[in-house]
Amino acid sequence: MSVKVTTNLFIKTVEEKRQKVWIFFDTETLGFNSHKHQLTEIGAIVVDMRNPRHPIVIDSYREKSRLLSATRLRLCYPFEGKGMSYSDIMSMTRYGESPGSFQYINEDELIGGFLKFLSKYEDPLLIAHNASFDMKYVSVRAAKHGMKVDRYDVLDTYNIAKLYLKPLIKTGAEAGEKYYTELSGALAGKRDLSIRLGHLAEAFGVKSDQWHSAIADVYMLMGVLTGMISLFEEESERDITKFFSGEAKKKHRRRRRKYRKEKGIRRHKRMAALQTKA
Repeated sequence: MSVKVTTNLFIKTVEEKRQKVWIFFDTETLGFNSHKHQLTEIGAIVVDMRNPRHPIVIDSYREKSRLLSATRLRLCYPFEGKGMSYSDIMSMTRYGESPGSFQYINEDELIGGFLKFLSKYEDPLLIAHNASFDMKYVSVRAAKHGMKVDRYDVLDTYNIAKLYLKPLIKTGAEAGEKYYTELSGALAGKRDLSIRLGHLAEAFGVKSDQWHSAIADVYMLMGVLTGMISLFEEESERDITKFFSGEAKKKHRRRRRKYRKEKGIRRHKRMAALQTKA
C-alpha cells in the first residue's frame, strides 16, 4: 500500500524547529572549485521564525574579502567552465562595488568573522539555497586558513523546492488550476521547472534585482521560504505523491551516479598507486 505524500511532512519539520534561531546565509565565490577559488562575500541574517509568516530579522553579518595574490594571478587566464570569465563572475556578484558601511577584508578574516557570528547563537538552524555547496565551500576555505567549521543543523531550501514545491505545482497545473498553471509558466525552464533562487523570488513576488549579492540573496531567501511555508500550510492535505515520487527517484539516481563516479575515481587512484610502487 502506497503512502500519501503531502506538504504537511515539511510543515511538521518547521514546527519542530520553530523555537530555534534561524540563520539564513549565502556565499559568493570566484568559481566552483573550493580548493582553487576563494570566497569573495558572506552574507547572513538571524531571524526569529516563531511566526513563519511574519519573520523578524534580529541580527546580520556581511563582509567582502580582498582578492588573494593567487586569485589576482588567475584573473589573467580564462575561467574554466560555463563560458564565463572571471570578470563576468565578479560583475555578476557585484564585486568591487562600493562597500558602504563595511571594508574589504582578508579571506581568513571574512571566514573567521562569520564563524564567530554563528558562535553567538546556541544550536542554530542554518538555511541556504543549495546548502551543500555553501557549507562545503566555507569548510574547505576555513581549513586552508587553519579553521574548523562546527557541525550545524542545516535546511536546504533548494531540496525543499525540489521535493515539495515542484510536485505541488505540477499537481495543481495538471488539475488545470489557474494559480498553479501561472506559477508553472513563471518557473518554466528548458526541461523542467526552474527552482533557482532568483526565479523562485520572482514567482513569489519577492524583490530580486540584487540577485547574486550575498546579503540581498539571504533576504530573498527568507522571502521565498516564508512564501513556500504559507503555500504548504494552505495545501497541507493535498496529495502530491505522483510527482513527489518522480523527484525523489531522480535525486536517488543522481546520488547513485555520483557514488559510482567517486568509486571509479578511488579505484583509479589505487591502481595508479600500485603501478607507481611496481
